[in-house]
Amino acid sequence: MLDAGFFGAGGKLLFPESIPGAKDKAKRFSIIRDLEQFHHMLGQAAVQPLTEPIDRFVERVRMYSEGSIRVAKGLIAEACLAIARHYYRVTGNEFGLDRSIDKMLDDIEGLPDLAQASSYLHRLMEEIRIKLSGRRKEYSLQVRHLLDYINSHFSGNLTLTSVADHCGLNPSYVSRLLRSETGDTFVDLVAKARIEAAKRLLRDPKYKVGEVGEMVGYKEYAYFYQVFKKFEGTSPRAFQNRT
Repeated sequence: MLDAGFFGAGGKLLFPESIPGAKDKAKRFSIIRDLEQFHHMLGQAAVQPLTEPIDRFVERVRMYSEGSIRVAKGLIAEACLAIARHYYRVTGNEFGLDRSIDKMLDDIEGLPDLAQASSYLHRLMEEIRIKLSGRRKEYSLQVRHLLDYINSHFSGNLTLTSVADHCGLNPSYVSRLLRSETGDTFVDLVAKARIEAAKRLLRDPKYKVGEVGEMVGYKEYAYFYQVFKKFEGTSPRAFQNRT
């Protein structure tokens, strides 16, 4: 699918053939290599802005896609997913971003042009940079496994013993390990996973506040309210009304 509006800038269509030497350049670079380079430069996201690398990547997308919106948006989506995966590898928290993967893909589908796509990548990267500032160390393999299990089963009746048993570890060791690497207790890690999931659900008007609490593992609304306010500084209902 071709659309002059998506690739235009300043009213001028920017197909590859309209850029001097673009066809020759397109033959000399690999978009896979560019995606790999984009992935590797994410390691610097916590310490410096990545304005130039993002702009360079978007320009590569413009050239490679040759006027195809489907290809361009697919490559932008791949870059956004790489950012999300990097955040997860560092934090072990798949719910820590302010948007879900579904929302991210919907956002990309609705982008009107590559200029907006570039802005979207810049905003997402800045969000990651702020969140990762001061968190240069990646978690150990054991901690990543523990966090992965917590993030996948938080809506159930998780206990320190059940998680430790699942991973074949001693509960006291798990407690010390998590606190040492994440700075949080086991109880707080479970609560944070639940609250991050609750925030995503509360942004969807089809869910009632009470339903959301049950969906993320809180059978009693009063306790859900208490934990949510502890971490977010506001009630679940106020959060939903605000968003």
